[in-house]
Amino acid sequence: IAKESVANSYIKNSMHDLIEQVRAGKDLSTAMRQKSDIFSQDIVLLVTVGQETGCLQETLARAADMYAQ
Repeated sequence: IAKESVANSYIKNSMHDLIEQVRAGKDLSTAMRQKSDIFSQDIVLLVTVGQETGCLQETLARAADMYAQ
């Protein structure tokens, strides 16, 4: 859904790559870490903690709040 709402073609293509990496079995945080030009280290660390604790949904909500500010 997020990928479809992005107008910037570079970010849209990067999101597509991210989705494909996750579908191929890579952790979301690992795929995001490879897109450091889009995702800050803080966001990647939040996602890593979310994955490790089983609270990814809540962590993604926090990340969205961080970007909104």
